[in-house]
Amino acid sequence: MPITHRGEAFRTGAIGQTPEGPGVFECICGGNTIFIGWAGREGIRQKLREHYAGKYGSCTQISTGFTCEEHEDPEARCKELLAEYLAEHGKVPRGNM
Repeated sequence: MPITHRGEAFRTGAIGQTPEGPGVFECICGGNTIFIGWAGREGIRQKLREHYAGKYGSCTQISTGFTCEEHEDPEARCKELLAEYLAEHGKVPRGNM
């Protein structure tokens, strides 16, 4: 099942409204998912801020949007999302390669 939260623009204002707890997120560019990630204790908001700042490289920094979802086991949920994406597209998002 895809992430249920509606998409947001990848901007500091929208990132500042995301959950502080653990969960998963998708970085989107041009309407396509380019990265699926998870955040543990640091929380979704902090992890998205780091991607926005370029801590993980330009692949996710160029995102134009994102979706996110709180989850008690974010690592397992991320693996589930990646498996779903792989089944649908035949490959993982380019940022997950």
